[in-house]
Amino acid sequence: TLFVDEAKVPKDVHEALQAASVDVRDYDRALPFLRAAAAEATVCVDPSRCSAAVVDAIPEHNRINEQCPVADFKAVKNEGELRGMRAAHVRDGAAVARAFSRLEKRVVSGESVNELDVDALLI
Repeated sequence: TLFVDEAKVPKDVHEALQAASVDVRDYDRALPFLRAAAAEATVCVDPSRCSAAVVDAIPEHNRINEQCPVADFKAVKNEGELRGMRAAHVRDGAAVARAFSRLEKRVVSGESVNELDVDALLI
């Protein structure tokens, strides 16, 4: 089940999710769904990564407060993912270097620069 503002889901995406047997429900139904599911099963929840409302929706006797093991699996990257991450770091580094160069030229020329100007340089 995917809880989302259904108005933000394009029709083709909604259809693809349905074809993949993903039940799309409005976001405001998430906590009632979680409460009902947690009444029947034990749920692992990481209080450091979940909102208090989510943690509180799960009865304490059915709650395991610890990091979800899925996070550990997501941390393991294959070679293709590692290549993509490295390439993204190179692109990001080049963009930051360009922004700093432009910033330096502005400062050296005596131009007044504020946080919004620096923000615009990074975009």
